[in-house]
Amino acid sequence: MIALELLGGTRSEKEYFRLKSRFDALHYIDTDKALWDLSSKLAFDLKRKGMSIPYSDIVIAASALKEKAILVHADSHFDSIADHTNLKVESIVSLINR
Repeated sequence: MIALELLGGTRSEKEYFRLKSRFDALHYIDTDKALWDLSSKLAFDLKRKGMSIPYSDIVIAASALKEKAILVHADSHFDSIADHTNLKVESIVSLINR
């Protein structure tokens, strides 16, 4: 999901392949039924708390929760999710906004 969002937003073929080569070195979390079930339950629970989070961010957060991984991000939605779940996050928003 992260690769789709970032690679889909690249501006040139050169940029696309440069970034894709970096993604190829990363660990991928497989999407299976358990992940989709966790994602839908997370979306339901957050919606009941009055939170409207993009589904792409829900799937990313659910992936990190499933793997017990720390989610390094530059998107405030993940901080909001972490406030209401066991999601561990590390924001780099302040580094980007310099």
